[in-house]
Parts: sequence; C-alpha cells; structure tokens
Amino acid sequence: MPIKKIAILGAGNGGCAAAADLTLRGFQVRFFSRSESTVSRLAKLGEIELVEDGVAQKAAPFFISSQLPPVIQGVDLIVMETFSDLYEIREAIKAAKEVRRLRESPLPIVASVTFTRDDRTLLGDEPMKVARTLRDAGAEARSAPRDQRDLVIESHGSSFDCNDTLKGVCSLSSST
Repeated sequence: MPIKKIAILGAGNGGCAAAADLTLRGFQVRFFSRSESTVSRLAKLGEIELVEDGVAQKAAPFFISSQLPPVIQGVDLIVMETFSDLYEIREAIKAAKEVRRLRESPLPIVASVTFTRDDRTLLGDEPMKVARTLRDAGAEARSAPRDQRDLVIESHGSSFDCNDTLKGVCSLSSST
C-alpha cells in the first residue's frame, strides 16, 4: 500500500521539520500538537518554514489540530516525532496500536526518541532500556549503527523501511 497521508504527532522542532519536509515532498500531512497555542500559531502562520543548507522553503500541512482523532483518521502512516520520555512514547505506541486494531488494517507507526551524546535519552534512559520497554509495548527491537545514536524498532508483521519514505526523519518504528 503506498503511503500518501501521514499524521505527524508532535509540533516541536523535529515535528515541524518532518511536517514541512514531507509536505514539500508531496505527502498529505496532518499535524497534531496537544498545545492549542501551538496549533493557533501554526494556523495563523499558515505554513512552516524549512531551512536546509541556507535555502528556505515554506510548506503548508494539509491539516493542523490539537484534536487527535481527526488528525489520524484515514492516514497511511503515523509519525510520533521526537520523544524524550520513554514512558510517554510507550503509551503513544500502545494508543496507535489500538487505533490500528480498530480500523482493522495495516498502519505503520514511526516514533523518534532523542538520545544525547552520552547515549542516553534526555531523561537518562539507556538505549537497551528503551529497546526493552518498546519491545514490551509490542515492538521487536534491533539497534542501528552506533554513530546514528538511535534504535530501529520493527514489530511483527510487514516490514516498513522508514528511511525510504522519511529519509532519516525516524529513528524508531513499529508496524504490523
């Protein structure tokens, strides 16, 4: 199934960059922030500016909301962008898997976790603890090359190559 509609959950710097990049590459992006003030600011601006190698481009995501159900309705992929709290991402994956179960069709789920230079999350969790926690949430883990400072998580079922679609935006993924 080709991916055309993508939900980006998280409107921090990583989420905004992912939303702008994917919109510019032709995907229909639905953007979620739990902060109404962030949604209002983005809606007022009408677009996100992405600056890469000194070149600025502007992109307007298809839909922006602080309400999750309309953002994820009918999407082909959910991207949870840059978590620092291990338990928050675990709960987000569980919620996304419930959405997938209710719609009774495949739905890849990609989630990014931030690691510091000392190979820990911002809250101090080591990569293996992250891998175990996400595996216990229903994902099957394997580590990526050390210099990427990330982990790649793939759950049981069809494989999903997040790098082909997202070109490195993701660092943890789950799909069944």
